[in-house]
Amino acid sequence: KERVQKVADKVGVGSLLKHAPFELSGGQKRRAGMAGVLVMKPKIRVLDEPASGLDPRGRQEMFAIIKGLKESGTTIILVSHNMDEAAVNCDRICLIDNGKIQAVGTPKELFGTDRTDELNVQRPRITRFSAVLKEKLEKVFTGIEFNEMDFVPEKEAEVIVRAVVKAGGSNE
Repeated sequence: KERVQKVADKVGVGSLLKHAPFELSGGQKRRAGMAGVLVMKPKIRVLDEPASGLDPRGRQEMFAIIKGLKESGTTIILVSHNMDEAAVNCDRICLIDNGKIQAVGTPKELFGTDRTDELNVQRPRITRFSAVLKEKLEKVFTGIEFNEMDFVPEKEAEVIVRAVVKAGGSNE
């Protein structure tokens, strides 16, 4: 009982344990479901669209919980149609189409090439934005090189700024 309360508190539904399921909102039900999985302590967890139905803050909190699980050694199999979330939260991605595995790799391996275009999979927004920005910067700064890629916007911004500074742009 103590473990249930601790886990429910961790996912933000501790105060709702005595409520009937039909009294909960969609986001609360999603969190309660996650709490149920966490209480069981499996070594491998399959999470199907775990942030579906959550507001932006709830999504952020849910992925913070998932990150904590990963860091504690739990294997997470995340099912998602959202490539933005997959690129940031997954170490490896398996692209499946019509029940067949089309590609497997790290986010950089999959989204850093034209392979996803061939598979008709939309790259994460940050990747698409960065590609356009980098293309335009290459016209302004002759010889600029982009040797890195990241899927977290703040980190990708640093990659671009470093390349611009190295190519002779201002560092201010």
